[in-house]
Amino acid sequence: STQSRSSAASDVYKRQNTNRVPLDDDPLLASDGGVPFDNSRYNLPYIYEEESHEFQLFSNLDGPFNFILGYFQYENETTWRIDTESYANPWRYTNGQEVVDELAPGSTCEEYLGGFGFALEGTEQAEDDGGYWFCPPGEDHTLNLIFSTGAASETSAVFFNGEYEFNESWLVSGGIRYTEDEKAHTYEGGIYTSDLGFLGFPATLAFDYTDPDEKTWYKTIGHVSVEHTTNDGHLVYGRVSTGYRAGALNTSVGVTEAPRYVEEEDLLNYEIGMKGLFLDSRLQVAAGLWFNDFDGYQLNATQSPPADYIFGDEVDLVEYTTNIDGTEIWGLDVEFIYQFDDNWRFSGFYAYQDSEIGQHESVIRGNPDSVWLPVLDDDDNIVSYYEDPTDQTGNKLPMQPEHKFALTAAYDRSLGDMGDLSLLATYSYTAEQYPDTVSYTHLTLPTIYSV
Repeated sequence: STQSRSSAASDVYKRQNTNRVPLDDDPLLASDGGVPFDNSRYNLPYIYEEESHEFQLFSNLDGPFNFILGYFQYENETTWRIDTESYANPWRYTNGQEVVDELAPGSTCEEYLGGFGFALEGTEQAEDDGGYWFCPPGEDHTLNLIFSTGAASETSAVFFNGEYEFNESWLVSGGIRYTEDEKAHTYEGGIYTSDLGFLGFPATLAFDYTDPDEKTWYKTIGHVSVEHTTNDGHLVYGRVSTGYRAGALNTSVGVTEAPRYVEEEDLLNYEIGMKGLFLDSRLQVAAGLWFNDFDGYQLNATQSPPADYIFGDEVDLVEYTTNIDGTEIWGLDVEFIYQFDDNWRFSGFYAYQDSEIGQHESVIRGNPDSVWLPVLDDDDNIVSYYEDPTDQTGNKLPMQPEHKFALTAAYDRSLGDMGDLSLLATYSYTAEQYPDTVSYTHLTLPTIYSV
């Protein structure tokens, strides 16, 4: 089978989120008070394209052994951009070269910028800085910021799954899958235009932090399952499986570059369960116990810079994705369907889930007990504060309620030639869960989700 999809979305937002408009004779001042205000908006185009292909070969052998052989390929390309238009800049319609002609007759606009130490196109300084300055052409500089990121990925995998039926009571199955994931930044950069508060005319910085190097992750995973059918027709099973999530490339914006790579995430899963019919086949029950052990769990958080962070002496907090060990999830699932009589049917499920996140420290959003530390300048004067990361080792993973259940009652009755009547009522419950990796004591007013 082949599937492909291409989509694009673009939204325009007024950045100050108000109805304020400028004066008719002065676009730099607000009409409701004659004071300067932020009169700008931004456009957010987003382009997403993907394509997948999969081939599967199913056997139909007469003996106790059968198998599935397959190949899978997936490609994805994503581009995101932000375009900012500012309508209240005094240099919006200023020609840079005309201003330079008055300030430094005989000099080009770029030469004038170079005299201030600006990196110019084609210079070694521009190569070291990852960008260069120039004077934007034209008379309209309303569009003063364009920032864009692009990424591409390709996944290919081959897999094999087989099962062997020893007799009517015992069946063993197993599978193996080899996967390669290749990812790359196709582009990361843009332009920024400003007068920097002292030039008197617009100057544009063109920057490009694209990392052209591709990164490939690969892994072999598999599973082994044993199924036993009892004399009463009940199925009891056990399963051990491994999982894998490819790594990624952390984004960067100049000097705030995070660790370059996020390594892969590995999973070891254990599961036992049963399925069967009871009470003369009027009650159907399925239940399972499972335990997930993660190695290199991928976590995005605002946290202290890693030990090898090249700007660690200057930056106190960095938001990036990293890998942590020691994360575990476990739970129990039970579901049933009970046919009370020809008309009434009851069904439902209960799910218990708990988890512990591995060792790490990060900022808790909205934490009322946060500790704020000062940022000092060279003269030990306090210039700002930052939130001290909190040790979250052993806390629950985000968005994971401990309890969930639902109960449904259904009534069906034939009305003869008039058709059928069906009545159904459902009650469902989802326990409290947390938007961040926090313990119960960290938030005095936890977020509660219920249905």
